[in-house]
Amino acid sequence: MNNLIEFFKKIYSRLIPVKNNRVIFWDGTPNSGSNIKILYESFKEAHEEYDSIYFTRQQYISNLFKYITLVSTAKVIVTSHGCSNLKKSQTYIETWHGVPLKKLGLLSTGKSPAEADIYISSSEMYTTLLNACIGSNKKYEITGFPRNDYFFKSNKKVEEIFSYLNIKNGNKKLVFMPTYRTALGRVESSIDRKLNVLGIDNVDIEEVNEFLQENNINIIIKLHPAEESLYIDSIKNLSNINLITKSYLDENNIDIYEILRYSDGLITDYSSVYFDYLLLDKPIIFFNNDISEYEENRGFLLEPVDYWMPGEKVKSYDEFKKGIEDIAKNNDKYVEARRDIRNIVHRHKDGNSCNRVNEKILEALKER
Repeated sequence: MNNLIEFFKKIYSRLIPVKNNRVIFWDGTPNSGSNIKILYESFKEAHEEYDSIYFTRQQYISNLFKYITLVSTAKVIVTSHGCSNLKKSQTYIETWHGVPLKKLGLLSTGKSPAEADIYISSSEMYTTLLNACIGSNKKYEITGFPRNDYFFKSNKKVEEIFSYLNIKNGNKKLVFMPTYRTALGRVESSIDRKLNVLGIDNVDIEEVNEFLQENNINIIIKLHPAEESLYIDSIKNLSNINLITKSYLDENNIDIYEILRYSDGLITDYSSVYFDYLLLDKPIIFFNNDISEYEENRGFLLEPVDYWMPGEKVKSYDEFKKGIEDIAKNNDKYVEARRDIRNIVHRHKDGNSCNRVNEKILEALKER
């Protein structure tokens, strides 16, 4: 079916002229750490003379003909999750969605996403890693990721969200963002979050909640959109463990990175979000309780893995509690380790990534 759609797109697009002032911003994961939404808003505000159009992957799928037509007319197409460069007269800019710790593309499935004309990068190391996974000789531009600009912007709406979640004033707020494991047609770990969404064996989630209460800490859980439906029922009526769904973020027009900005720490495992979080210089706890299994099923790009995880690495409930207590007491042992990794993966440590990417879009628009 996909091959048929691609064939149709190529034939159909030839019949439609390109508009030299049109830019398409195609968002694969709106509000879930999106590079596209904030970039679109920045470009549209700064360059009203251009025809800027934003849409999501869900909109595209729901009305293929409409959006294939729009994409066919664009001089520049900016995406986050792959796209087909329909015509030679178009420029395809790929922002991707994070520094990879785990293998992907050629090093995982043996397949590479459609090749872009320009890839947005955060550093020379990221360029090397991504190119190993996609095998492209195209241009990499080290601009920083647009979504990280959220870390340098204020948004009072986040306080309203904390109030909606009934988080007590003065409580520390940790965001838990695990990578997906059992969605998108593959199983990469046997961890079962249905009984305990944190994935800790032999521990009741109510017990975890009581421990968090004692330490004046709330955990805000943001699951991968593909896994929300699997675990949403396991998080209910808990005072200090709160779930933020993609639908809630969409309804409130807020990105999870805007919430991360106001957090006091991150809990994750192998998700690339922690590389971005290093820009905030706040504590990180890494769940490693299935690391051997995950490495066997998926594999890691960076070794030794421990070096690239600058934070408390936990495999048991007792270790998890120790990591939480350290954050509660402001006992931060990983400041230097975080900064070492941050300096490797981020050339730019400011809130101007959108501006730098906008310059690349303008250059592409002016090419004939």
